[in-house]
Amino acid sequence: MENESTGRARIYKIGACLLVAVFAQTTLKQTISPKLGYIDWLLLIAVYVSMMREPVLALLTGTVAGILYDMSSGRDVPMGVSGIAYIVAAYIGYWVSTSFLVEGLLIRVATVAGASVVAAILRLSLYTFTVDVKMPVQAALELILGPTVNLIVSIPLFLALDQLFDFGRRAKMRRAEAMRNAPRRRKWLVKKDPRWKMGRKKPKFRFR
Repeated sequence: MENESTGRARIYKIGACLLVAVFAQTTLKQTISPKLGYIDWLLLIAVYVSMMREPVLALLTGTVAGILYDMSSGRDVPMGVSGIAYIVAAYIGYWVSTSFLVEGLLIRVATVAGASVVAAILRLSLYTFTVDVKMPVQAALELILGPTVNLIVSIPLFLALDQLFDFGRRAKMRRAEAMRNAPRRRKWLVKKDPRWKMGRKKPKFRFR
């Protein structure tokens, strides 16, 4: 179990990552190249945090990331649209992390791909069906190029975040805890099996 200081330090790190992400999302495409605008840095941070297997933290990160994205996108973008998309993406990352081991590169790439596609489709749909709101420029290209660019960027980014959040140590702790609980759970399942009860024989006492 993590102590209070460790959890607080993690929250500070996530907040710093979100600030850096929104700065990169708004600055890189203006100073270096417009093509860098297809990288959804906030989405990548939200997906990475969701793979920590903490649902409340994933929900809060997705919400804050969506608010930061909408605030930095201009007046034509309605507040809350990206928040919904990021929360759904965070849910996908959390579901994958609770179903599979997310230390592998293949699982991470698949998670980023699925979350990016779903978030882009959801955001585009909300922009389209929102009343009196103009669709952002090049939204269709974002749907096509966004997930691809996110996949490429997520590999080195997640490796750097692993070092920042000490992901390897926490993964080992989870595996060790799972191995400790496995014999106990196996014993409980065996006892619940009716065949185990039928196979048991009560001891016979003989009186002389």
